[in-house]
Amino acid sequence: MIAEKKYYVKFLMYAMLPDDPAPPVRNGKAKFKRGSQVKSDSLELDGISRCNFLAVALIQHGLEKEYLPEFPFKLWWYGSGGESKAELIEQDMEYNRVIARLLCKPNILDVTMSFDLDKIAQFRLRKRPLALDDDEITGTTTELSRGSKVPRLDFYDDASRVNGLSLINIKRKFRA
Repeated sequence: MIAEKKYYVKFLMYAMLPDDPAPPVRNGKAKFKRGSQVKSDSLELDGISRCNFLAVALIQHGLEKEYLPEFPFKLWWYGSGGESKAELIEQDMEYNRVIARLLCKPNILDVTMSFDLDKIAQFRLRKRPLALDDDEITGTTTELSRGSKVPRLDFYDDASRVNGLSLINIKRKFRA
């Protein structure tokens, strides 16, 4: 049985990092500078999908619970032109084309992948849960139990309607 070829992959993450570890002075702003962090792993790139490749990159940087593995990135190796000439990979088709080109190179074992945290904010997972249709949250009133979340006039009794009409008339007469 032939062992699959393993590649040494460097995952390069760019981000705005705090410049000074000391806390800022009162009413001062924290200073940030552009920095990078490199993690590495050995992978069999033949047969790994783009999402799985990105999931490995997120796990290496400890970001697997913060981002979806669907963001754009660059992939390059020695002889491919470097990071400046590497194409931005956004779709599976582009990823498969670059991997096919890499697999044709028998002497290449070192691969670098880079992504920018500031440019992939739209792939961040939600920090807070979405609103739920739960009786504990919405209450059991007839106004909110219908699912429309819009108050309807026929849900209110006559006394409430008269008070509401009176308030509207008062607001019309006495404008602030």
